Amino acid sequence: MDKKIEQRICLKFGIANGISCAESLKMLQKAYGESTLSKTLLIFDWYQKPTISGRFLNFLSQHPISQKKDIIFNLVDKFFYISHPQFHKKNFEFVVKILLENDYPIDFILDIINERVKTLINKLNSCSAKRTNNNLPKERVKWFSISYLDEISNKFKNAINGGLP
Repeated sequence: MDKKIEQRICLKFGIANGISCAESLKMLQKAYGESTLSKTLLIFDWYQKPTISGRFLNFLSQHPISQKKDIIFNLVDKFFYISHPQFHKKNFEFVVKILLENDYPIDFILDIINERVKTLINKLNSCSAKRTNNNLPKERVKWFSISYLDEISNKFKNAINGGLP
């Protein structure tokens, strides 16, 4: 049996019997020496069920363009946050394929993905700056959602923005 598998079985057995991970690791280090499991990097990929239909909001539908952008944003967020960087290319290709099957124009797809990836990278880069500025007051934004109906939603949007219906 592979030594790593043996060690994982020992860890599971120890934890199941109330032995802490630290104690189990010490016992493994005594037993296996240098070949003990180290901090193993977990690598995840974006899982889709085998029954995935690939159907999302069609680009030719009557929904506002903001909802169509949000579909792309959410798909990009999924593959960016859930999967390890080694899977990003494969998942990027999958997202583009799915969106093309739902009638999204390639220029629109690439522009929105580019915009979203830049935003996500900026968030990651500014994360350390935010940690140092925790004393700044935070502004809460109030929002709510309604179902989209073509005529009613546009009138409601105009009323909220202070315009005439």
